[in-house]
Amino acid sequence: MRAIRLAGFGVLVAAGILIAAPFRTTAAGSDALQRLLDKAAIEDVLVKYTRALDTLDADRYASVFTDDAVFEMRGGEIRKGRAEIRSIITSLQESRAEREAAGTASAALMHHVMTNATLDVVSDREAHHYAYWMTILGDADNSYRVAGMGHYEDVIVKHDGEWLIQSRKLLR
Repeated sequence: MRAIRLAGFGVLVAAGILIAAPFRTTAAGSDALQRLLDKAAIEDVLVKYTRALDTLDADRYASVFTDDAVFEMRGGEIRKGRAEIRSIITSLQESRAEREAAGTASAALMHHVMTNATLDVVSDREAHHYAYWMTILGDADNSYRVAGMGHYEDVIVKHDGEWLIQSRKLLR
């Protein structure tokens, strides 16, 4: 009788191991999961960037960059640090206000679109991002036009647990 109980116990242990096996966290599984979580967090940063640009939210825009970030604009203009990068948006705010004060209409809608993106997480602290971009302006009459296009090349880093843009090149 005791042999039957031990055999039954052995079957239960073996069944438990088989059932639990897919749920065990392996180092490779944990790394793969972390990579997916990192990619999702980076994509959130990129959407936050685009939304802040569209809404001309200077503080939110600057917040997606590291303190020592470098933004290389078309034509070789370089903005270094959050304050200079933030001024991209405050300059847009000022030019919009000047146009409105002069009675010149600004586009009612501004949409920045990133597409055909690649995101390569090269380590647990660095990723490389490449995407095409378009700026689409819309008027009150529902007409739209592409105002600009090109591509981004980004280095995104994890700083104090948060993914931020360390360098961005705006290229045509």
